[in-house]
Amino acid sequence: NDMMLGAIGGSIRVIGEMFVAMGYLGVITLLCQKATWQKTLSVFAPMGRMSLTNYLLQTVILTSVFYGYAGNMFGEISRAPQMLVVVAVILFQIVLSYWWMRAFRFGPIEWLWRSLSYGKLQPFRR
Repeated sequence: NDMMLGAIGGSIRVIGEMFVAMGYLGVITLLCQKATWQKTLSVFAPMGRMSLTNYLLQTVILTSVFYGYAGNMFGEISRAPQMLVVVAVILFQIVLSYWWMRAFRFGPIEWLWRSLSYGKLQPFRR
């Protein structure tokens, strides 16, 4: 009986999380239709143009901080400082992406992916 109740509760939680995610997506979509928010959110555009590179970079940075092969800080940092780490990584990636995209057409991993997809080296520099 407890197992059934736990399964039902878990299912309701997952469904609720999906609705919350759809709500966030809806709010962001509505904000992106307003000129003032387009300008504000455009700071993330270079980061989005090299999203696979940034995803992999986040993985390298955060696993280096939290797992045993580097920082081994897993369980050592409470939630609020974790958020500061996340904000610091994102700010770093915004600056890095802006700097990178000024000189190059794609992020390095996006360039590699495109080159492999098309079977020939793609133009890299702007």
